[in-house]
Amino acid sequence: MGKLGMIGWLGSARRAPGQVCPPASRGAPARSATACAVRCMEARKIRRSERGSRAFFGLLVGCWLVGCRCEPDQPAELALEDCNIVCAGSTQCPNSNPADCASRCQDLVKRGRDAHAGRELGKLIECARAHPCAGTFKRDPVGACLAERRAVSERISECAAGVVRSRSLEGGSLTSESLGCVAVAACVPALDAGQAGGPCQTASTCNGVCCACGSQRTLRVRACVAGKCADESRACALVAGEPDCRAE
Repeated sequence: MGKLGMIGWLGSARRAPGQVCPPASRGAPARSATACAVRCMEARKIRRSERGSRAFFGLLVGCWLVGCRCEPDQPAELALEDCNIVCAGSTQCPNSNPADCASRCQDLVKRGRDAHAGRELGKLIECARAHPCAGTFKRDPVGACLAERRAVSERISECAAGVVRSRSLEGGSLTSESLGCVAVAACVPALDAGQAGGPCQTASTCNGVCCACGSQRTLRVRACVAGKCADESRACALVAGEPDCRAE
């Protein structure tokens, strides 16, 4: 094996399969996950069709030297049919009810997808396949897969819409209504009360503004600070520092 082949072999050993992709340019990181995925796809084609060729070793050398990595694969979106397959595996288990299992599983998948819990759902389904008699989708699950089930439930709870919270402020108060895990652009301000800078005693007498809560959730916020309705910038700054918006 020549020097080029040896370097290529070392590069391939250094990267896990599926983690090497040709860089867009020397020293330049992937501009987006999509672009990197496309390049990885092309790399896989080269590995299949030109294994041992100069193109193959050149690709490995480039990735080894530049350090181009692909983003981790995004979890595939679960289909409701996946629940039927998983629950069918419990047919031989004591007190099994595949139909009830599938119904509860599908309900959880629907709510989990709305909460962008694809990764958590994937781990739960994988665990349920490995432990068909665990009763993963019963009303009160116990034992195996309990941690995975809890992770999905927590994510759904975090993204629940309609939850209203209130707290006192100097000379007024603040209320926030959760709109769930949606983009701020999907929020419509509530212009049904006092304008920013106007007098107020409580937050309910101020207009509601749209604020990001962490990286994925959105809140509609009303804030009365020191007797005046807060503007969007001030109201959003108040909720951005709250523990439930920081911990994501």
